Amino acid sequence: MKKDKIKKIYPLFAANDPNADDIRKFESLGTRPFFIEQAIGKAVEFYDMIGGKRKEERLMYLKNYWMNKVKDVPNVKFGTSMKPGFGCAIGLVNVEGKSPADFEYILMENYKVHTVHIIWENIKGIRVTPNVYTTTKNLDVLVEGIKAFAARV
Repeated sequence: MKKDKIKKIYPLFAANDPNADDIRKFESLGTRPFFIEQAIGKAVEFYDMIGGKRKEERLMYLKNYWMNKVKDVPNVKFGTSMKPGFGCAIGLVNVEGKSPADFEYILMENYKVHTVHIIWENIKGIRVTPNVYTTTKNLDVLVEGIKAFAARV
């Protein structure tokens, strides 16, 4: 932002002097949980410990683990490739003829699996995004939910 414009723009969050011409007036975040900021160092240490390559390999393994278990289920279609280098952890799955919103709801309600439904242009389904700490046992619950949803009439 140009220096001469700063004074004229009112900050979205409370600032000591909202009419100041100092760009720092936009940095006020208000009350927030400090544990998030305190955990950043540990998160970086964890990433450095496992390394980017191992993290990527783990995430690809987890995505392909559950996708392999449901790829032959009737009406289950993927919007994500299982090939190395594509999608990493993110998998998009749809059950043809069924609502992605209903799919998301059933997985959360009956299996306590959090997903996000997407309907946008030619993209339709639920996004599944395991993390490095997700276990195959966790993913087996997802697989059970996908199979049950796909079998519903």
